[in-house]
Amino acid sequence: MSSAARLRAATVGVSLASLPFAMPHVLEDFARGTACLGWLAPEACAAGLGAFLALQALGLVALAAGRRAGWALTMAVGLVWLAGAALEHGPAVVGGTVGRSALSGVWLGGLVGGQAVAVLLAAWGWRATAA
Repeated sequence: MSSAARLRAATVGVSLASLPFAMPHVLEDFARGTACLGWLAPEACAAGLGAFLALQALGLVALAAGRRAGWALTMAVGLVWLAGAALEHGPAVVGGTVGRSALSGVWLGGLVGGQAVAVLLAAWGWRATAA
C-alpha cells in the first residue's frame, strides 16, 4: 500500500472512530436542551446535524475514492466539530469541569481528539496532494 493510500485510510479511520464518541455526546446535548446553544429549534438542529453527518460521510467517501476534495471536506467538517465543541463546552473545560459526568468527559474527549487528529491528517493529505 502506498503512503498516500495509508494516509487516506488513517484519515477515514480516525474520523469514523470519533463517531461513537460524538453520537452519545450529541444525544446528551439534545436531552439536556443545549444542542445548537439555543440558537435553533431542536427540530432544525436535528435536521442540521443529519445534513452535517451526511456531509462528513460524503467527504470520507470522496477521500476513500482518492478525490482531492475529500481532504478539504474532511478537514472542514472536523474544524466545525471542533468549533462547536469549543463554543459549547470551552468555558466549562477552562473552568476545570466538563459540567457533566465523567462519561460525558470521555465522549467529549473522544470527539475532540478524534476530529483534531482527522483535521491534522486531512491537512497533511491536502498539502501532500497539491500539484
